[in-house]
Amino acid sequence: MSLWLVLLGCSTSASDPLTGCWKMVERDSTECFEAEGVYRLDSARLGKFEGRWKRAGDKVEVQVGDWAPDLYEARIEGDGLVLAHAERGEKAYSRVGNAPQ
Repeated sequence: MSLWLVLLGCSTSASDPLTGCWKMVERDSTECFEAEGVYRLDSARLGKFEGRWKRAGDKVEVQVGDWAPDLYEARIEGDGLVLAHAERGEKAYSRVGNAPQ
């Protein structure tokens, strides 16, 4: 099973607008991107996972466990986030708070 989020990048700092927690608009799923590169997923459908994320430009890569990393284009649109995967399409999120410390 390949987890669908991979965030590819050179920067995982608190100044990155991706840093924080995001709730998926169409599903009961929350994803957090911490400044230190920690990624957390809490999904009613998939369960809870922790991994690493990194960023390069508009791309994000997330690595969870032994699964292959997934690569997404990340766009901040107002107070929302869109993650677009080449094979799985786009997912929309709304900001729910800052990443846990």
